[in-house]
Amino acid sequence: MSTMTSIRDTFFEECEDLMADLSDGLAKMQAGTADSETVNAVFRAVHSVKGGAGAFQLDELVAFSHQFETVLDELRSDRLHLVPDLMFALLRSADHLSVLIEAARDGGAVDAAVTQHAVAALAQWLNGAGGASTQAAPAAQNDFTFTPVTLDFAPLPLDEGATPDGASDSDQTCFEIRFRPNATLFSNGHEPAFLFADLAALGTLSSEIDLSHLPDWEKFDTTMPFLGWTLHLQTRAPREKVATVFEFVEGLCTLEITEVSAEDAPLMAAPDPVMAPAAPQEIASAAPDAPQHPAPAAPPPMATAPTSAAPTATAPASDQHGPKPTLRVELDRVDRLINAVGELIINQAMIAQRVGELPVTTDSEVVTYVEDYRLLARDIQEAVMAIRAQ
Repeated sequence: MSTMTSIRDTFFEECEDLMADLSDGLAKMQAGTADSETVNAVFRAVHSVKGGAGAFQLDELVAFSHQFETVLDELRSDRLHLVPDLMFALLRSADHLSVLIEAARDGGAVDAAVTQHAVAALAQWLNGAGGASTQAAPAAQNDFTFTPVTLDFAPLPLDEGATPDGASDSDQTCFEIRFRPNATLFSNGHEPAFLFADLAALGTLSSEIDLSHLPDWEKFDTTMPFLGWTLHLQTRAPREKVATVFEFVEGLCTLEITEVSAEDAPLMAAPDPVMAPAAPQEIASAAPDAPQHPAPAAPPPMATAPTSAAPTATAPASDQHGPKPTLRVELDRVDRLINAVGELIINQAMIAQRVGELPVTTDSEVVTYVEDYRLLARDIQEAVMAIRAQ
């Protein structure tokens, strides 16, 4: 490996840390727990990405980072105020920045029209800054040239499965999807709400939760899934594309996809064309609360990328200054740890079953120890799955 290649790889490794700092800072800003140092840390993260990208002549990444940091500089200089629409624009810009970094690292390409809209979304905040933005980041202006992009309001092609305003429902298909996860689905790191969000991106989705398999409280086992869902999807996408959503959980759930008539499907509300698709309301209520991003009246289309995790409502005082220390670990090591924890859960279930067959009372020490083992194994599993989610 040449020296330049090694340095380039190091830059992209540092970008992972910088994007983690950026995500943490934006989460605090959205939660209202950020201070001036948090905003400065967010600015420095974007500025560092731009500086490294300039060294490797990644012009597209440099141009977008420059526009991003200029808006952040206006914000930290109090020439812009953090209103909900601006917060929404910053979050989507962070997503697009992550997409550009990934494309530069892997040698891929990002649609120029998407990047143009992303730049324009930031430019509208600079245009509304009363001319103060022309003074922002003067040193960066000398290092890199930037040409303002004209706003293009031409409609983009609709994604497959999307429905244009005023379009008839006659060209859409209704699917009834019966979905029930197995215990192995969760132990392999899958989450039904994410699957439902992908379905919602294909059209209009409604859901009904099935509680018929819930046991009595005395027989309840937290390691086993008892919920099922009946979903109704109205979409222009073919059945094969609907089935693709579940391709990574094949064998980990019970799944039936049936085409039904529109009369048999429940009344579906039209999805919000502005916001990113979310999981059905029944699932969202059972999942941890996630932040809702207020959207501008006409937001530009952006490239999709994994969004940051939901911030907590409060944060310790020691967490307000600077990012938390992190440790980079190879992914296969984490996967081996997940497999080991899965074996641990199975071993615990087998022991609990054998103890349950013994003629011992429920208040014996053996039963207490087995219950402690179960709780400890569950805590380890949740911690490992949180690490894998990162």
